[in-house]
Amino acid sequence: MNKKGSAMLLALILCLTALPAAGVFITIARSDLESALDDYHWARAQRAAWGALELIERDLQSGGAGEISWPDPDILLAVKIADSDGGWEVTVSAVSERAEVTLSGWVAGPKS
Repeated sequence: MNKKGSAMLLALILCLTALPAAGVFITIARSDLESALDDYHWARAQRAAWGALELIERDLQSGGAGEISWPDPDILLAVKIADSDGGWEVTVSAVSERAEVTLSGWVAGPKS
């Protein structure tokens, strides 16, 4: 076999060993990206639920009905307010593309 043939054979062997490794790396990268996206959407939904709970608490304590306007159209909020002894039981669900977070809290009634 001449030099050109052996160089081509070596290149073929290297390519055949590198391609499966590249496929494994692509699979790992895709999995890491999906995990990072899940974490991002979960954190976003959690912050939205927490922020909405705080805004509802302020509105209720100032005499409002607990209605808020959330500025992010990508987050869907579902709010449940139930009268409780001297206050309200508030449950907020925030739904993002890939995550759903539900927070509950008790809000004291306005001070007399």
